[in-house]
Amino acid sequence: MLNDADLARRLVTKAQNAHRGGKGVYALLRSRGIDREMAEEAMASSFDHEKEVEDAARLIAMRLCKAFPETRREDLEKAAGQLARRGFTPGSISRAMDRFRE
Repeated sequence: MLNDADLARRLVTKAQNAHRGGKGVYALLRSRGIDREMAEEAMASSFDHEKEVEDAARLIAMRLCKAFPETRREDLEKAAGQLARRGFTPGSISRAMDRFRE
């Protein structure tokens, strides 16, 4: 039988594997009835912030491949908006944009 803490950790892993950002994963936990404290504990123990940045960078690259070779500022802003809607944090989006520009 799953306890709430185990369920929360499993949901974090599953949502992150589906390329959802930290804010989106936290919102999912809360919407599934996981209380704030347990959701924060699950995020602290199971959410990989570096993977979030890697996922964001990969999604930016996929989005911008459609615009290649004329990647414009507007395209970057659209990609950032898509990531925000998927629950990626502003910091992760910024770090991913920096990686993309390298």
